[in-house]
Amino acid sequence: MPIPHPPGRGYTNVTINSPRRNHSTLLTDHVLFPTLTDSGFITEVHHVNGKGENKGVVYCEMQGRENSEGSLVDRAIMSLLYPDHIPTLSSSSSTLEQSPPPPPPLSCGYSAETGGKMANLRSLTVDKVRRYHKEYYTPDNTILIVTGNVSNTDYFMALDEVEALILKRQLEKEMTMDCGSGSSGSNGIGSNGGVGGGGLSTSSRVGRPWMNSFVPPMVSNGKVGVYPPYNHEEWSGGGSGGGNGGNVSGGSSTAQPLIIAFPSEDESRGTISIAWRGPKYSSRSAWVQLSLIWEYLTDSAASPLQLAFVENDDPLCADIGPAHDVFTEGYHQLWFQEVDVDAMEEVVPLFYEVIAKQAGLVVPTADDDMEEEEGGEGGGFDLARMDNVIRRYRRRLLEASERRPTSAIVDGIVRNFLYGPRVGEPSTIRENGSVTSAVEEMEALHLDVDILPFLDEAEGLCQDATHWQNLLKTYMLDRPMAVVFGKPSAALSKGIQDSEKEREARQGKELGEEGLERLAKILEAAMEENEHPIPGDILTSLPVPDLEKVPSIPLFTARLYPSSTELTLAIVPESTRDVGGEESEAAIARLKSDSALTAVPFHADLTNIDSAFVFAAVGIDTTPLSKEQRLYLPILNEILFKLPATLEDGSQLSKEQFVNSIHDETVSYSNGVGLLGGAIPQMSYVSAQVESNEGSGLATALRWIRRALYLTNITTDSVKTAVQRLISEISPQIRSGPTVAATVAAELNYNAETSNTLACNLFRQKPFLSNIYEAIESGNDIALQDVVEELDGIRNALFQPSNYHAFVAANLRVIPKLLDTLVESLTPDKGKIDSEGRVIDNVSASSVLRARGDGLPGGDGAVCALSAIESGFLNISAPGIKAYDENHASLLVAIEYLTALEGDFWVKLRGAGLTYSYSISESTDSQLLRFSLFKCTDIAAAFETASNIIAEYAKGNVAVSAIGLENAKSTLAYQIIRGRSSKLSAATSSFVRTFKGERMDYDRYLLSRISEVTSVDVMHALVTHLVPIFDTSSKLAIACPTNKLDQVHDYFTNRGWTNLKKVPEEKLFSAFVDTDDAETHVLPDKVPGFSMFLPGAFAAQFRCACPKCDR
Repeated sequence: MPIPHPPGRGYTNVTINSPRRNHSTLLTDHVLFPTLTDSGFITEVHHVNGKGENKGVVYCEMQGRENSEGSLVDRAIMSLLYPDHIPTLSSSSSTLEQSPPPPPPLSCGYSAETGGKMANLRSLTVDKVRRYHKEYYTPDNTILIVTGNVSNTDYFMALDEVEALILKRQLEKEMTMDCGSGSSGSNGIGSNGGVGGGGLSTSSRVGRPWMNSFVPPMVSNGKVGVYPPYNHEEWSGGGSGGGNGGNVSGGSSTAQPLIIAFPSEDESRGTISIAWRGPKYSSRSAWVQLSLIWEYLTDSAASPLQLAFVENDDPLCADIGPAHDVFTEGYHQLWFQEVDVDAMEEVVPLFYEVIAKQAGLVVPTADDDMEEEEGGEGGGFDLARMDNVIRRYRRRLLEASERRPTSAIVDGIVRNFLYGPRVGEPSTIRENGSVTSAVEEMEALHLDVDILPFLDEAEGLCQDATHWQNLLKTYMLDRPMAVVFGKPSAALSKGIQDSEKEREARQGKELGEEGLERLAKILEAAMEENEHPIPGDILTSLPVPDLEKVPSIPLFTARLYPSSTELTLAIVPESTRDVGGEESEAAIARLKSDSALTAVPFHADLTNIDSAFVFAAVGIDTTPLSKEQRLYLPILNEILFKLPATLEDGSQLSKEQFVNSIHDETVSYSNGVGLLGGAIPQMSYVSAQVESNEGSGLATALRWIRRALYLTNITTDSVKTAVQRLISEISPQIRSGPTVAATVAAELNYNAETSNTLACNLFRQKPFLSNIYEAIESGNDIALQDVVEELDGIRNALFQPSNYHAFVAANLRVIPKLLDTLVESLTPDKGKIDSEGRVIDNVSASSVLRARGDGLPGGDGAVCALSAIESGFLNISAPGIKAYDENHASLLVAIEYLTALEGDFWVKLRGAGLTYSYSISESTDSQLLRFSLFKCTDIAAAFETASNIIAEYAKGNVAVSAIGLENAKSTLAYQIIRGRSSKLSAATSSFVRTFKGERMDYDRYLLSRISEVTSVDVMHALVTHLVPIFDTSSKLAIACPTNKLDQVHDYFTNRGWTNLKKVPEEKLFSAFVDTDDAETHVLPDKVPGFSMFLPGAFAAQFRCACPKCDR
């Protein structure tokens, strides 16, 4: 798996147990000595097929990304930050001499499109790739990072083997060159070395590329898109900004934004990016402080820029977010998402107004002082807020280090590798021609990996507003600023599709019939070569890990049961992992003895993990809500942690005070539909994570959950802000092919009366929110107050103990009065219990599936045209199975076998350039199976190929290989174990299983079943469960480019989907949801429930002949 780090390229190999030594040599061999064959380049990168169409895996990827909104704007901003530079020629001594030709511009790699532009990919050759690999993929330009439970002995032995491999390859190269064999081919170093006859050098010809590369100055003298340094006199002549409804005038008379158009049928909202060059790599303290400044400005609803642009009655955009990258001379930027196109000109002046106030360039007014007292942005720099930001930044850093230690350090290690000082190089610390010492090199590495000392330094500066104001001036106001406006264009979307169609037609004409036939044969030969079986000794070179030796994260769960007469608390037997019975029982006894409770109104799962943090959450059953009430869930979730509050003692917290306070005391907090990350969409949740503080942290976490549930006050202002933000976020969803395909699939599968998934999707939220927005725009205060009252009613109905199942993950041994604190916090009257608790069940997604087709002759589905995409997205769904179905393990293995790296789907779908990605997935929550295509260049051909693969297995023409079967089982086991690789993920996965009808030890049960799966079992699962996915009885959802709507629709209609809707973009909402101009629904809602599909012609031709089916 590549590590995304723009100036470099990383590859990871993750194992369970301690990695064997040959993992390192295998990874090194693959990275430094790849085959890089002609056939691999043709299929994986780019080719022209027999129809004159450009295909290839990388080409597919870029076709789906290059003209997207974010990609176009980002490429433009990077070109302004790191422009091509034309060197200046020295003047000639004689005016009569002919002027030399101008030198070529010097390009900076920081502005490059690392994925490759489509035009460049069309001219790329395998020899260019080999040459690049030879120059850059060398041992001295490579770092090997090993993390995890690895002994020193194994580590150094692995390094010895890696070094031996490199020396062996170098010797092979020299021998090959001595023999005069320099052509690339299937044998020898020409192919194995991956660089034709050149092989691999042990040292790079380019040295340290990013240390020796030219970094051009940022041009600011009148260039479009580059604003000169801020001049207060020029920019201070305007009004108050979009946040207060005024027009902002003033500003630089010469500065103009660079305007980039992106394809979109909806032309109402765009994107703005502003950016500056940042500190140099070695200025680590400045980079940390700059990150803190951006947190201060943007991290919450109470931050200065959020208040100015988003969290107000007249927002200019849906959201803002900073970004940065540390290069030799890096950059930092700010994104304004979903900006009202008519208000784009107001963004930069308002930004400068806010920053100038924070930097002390504007004298605060009386109104500013009053706003600051109320918790607003105020007129000057807020040192108390900065202190809050630094403390939270530290907490989040420490929590991330506990949860994902490798991820927490790897970026700093890679950055040091790219830019850090090396022994013998000129010292960046000492002068007088000194060179870097080994000690200095290691100290620099420590500074890149551990930023806590820089946070200590920043905390010491929290008494000095001038320091932070000078930082704002230095890195935002006193240097050139790049500004790009991304504006939507309906005409461009049609233009791109038409021009691409014309280009391919012209390309086919130029190639002629003979040329196209030749290319078709080349592609066929390349695919045949890539389909050659991988030698068995390679596939078995890595030993299968012994699952019995895989260490578990020690934990156990105690369950608190609802009761009106007694305290019932007991260990969930199957939850215990690597914890002795005496230890867990002692913890239970302590919890009981420390409690005065005699009744409990809800279930609670209390999971003990050895952590420095406390995570608390409450899962909430949404079953009591009506269809109409479910539409309000997105608004309620948007405002829940952004409201003023009235505390138990009568004191008031403003919205800004509430947000600032919760940020000051927590690591994180969240809420939403679904359960802790989206599983179980018929539930909702509220959660908070805090430092343990020797056990007192639980009270803090529950205090904030309680305030959100019971003590906040929903206001018309909060509803206005939420509705405007939510409705502005719909535009990018319409431009997203995967989102539209998934939304259509949900419409086809779920019951609109009861499904939260449907109620919260973009098709239903757009008309619902639009009605409320119209009331806001027209000043209809009565209608707005009705919304507030509806939200209050929903909150009162939902936030009742009888709907709760609480969850705590922490070191239970150190928390005082845990049970009493939990019950008091989650009951409206602080411990007063006036209702009987209940078991929350039947909340899985499968409980709200719509009834199936009742024998209709064709399947149901929709093909939707989107103007913003250039590739297609497909989502087909069919019935799945339950968690404890006897075929579940076999089905999982069959899916992994077919979709594995270099498996059938990989070779024939990706390898043929038909799609960038694919998947088959199953969910025991929804009991649905899905087949998906992502960034697909030819949906019809990709679907046809996938169904043919399934058919060949179902007919018995292709057998399941023994090696492939074992590899599939091992990979699947790794995936299951990795899902519980952190303390919190192990705890939360056990909690979520409760609502899926699974025991807490389900992963261990599944691992044992997977180990027993045979090839016969796989074939049975394939015929029984995977064949129906490709049958016309399945549910078909497709998003495709506008110019391919008819073609795709006709193909699938001819395949048998006779109830297939063809949906142009302008009918996207009316085709699925009742509106005034609605057409016929794709399917009317039928009686809730689940029934199996009746097989169509495709499924009917296959029958499993295994012993299970014969008996």
